Formats: sequence, structure tokens, C-alpha cells
Amino acid sequence: MTGCDEQSRFLAACEQCGSVYAAQQHAEGEIVPIGKPDGCACGGTTFSKIEESPESTPVEDRRDCR
Repeated sequence: MTGCDEQSRFLAACEQCGSVYAAQQHAEGEIVPIGKPDGCACGGTTFSKIEESPESTPVEDRRDCR
């Protein structure tokens, strides 16, 4: 797997305070914010995937994924 797997990244909200983070889902099913292995700043450790709405506009990812 490359470091730029588009399918594994999504937005997730902290179930305790609602803060939104870029996240990944581990093989066990746990959703973890990218770069925040200990969870949310509020102390929350459970996150829910934010589903895209039909009105959402895709944002171009400008990172170089080589």
C-alpha cells in the first residue's frame, strides 16, 4: 500500500464534541484521526465517519503522492 491511498482517508467527527478530523479506519474497524493517535483534543476517542452529501464539492488533493 502506498502512503497516498485515496480510499482510506475520509472526514470523521468526534462523538463527544463534534470536532472534525481527517481520519483512517484500521483493519479492526476503529476510526482514528490522522496525526492524533490519542484521539480528540477534548479527550474523546470515538469517531464517526462523515458521509458525503450530494451537494458537496470535491476538493482537489494537491499533494505529490509519489
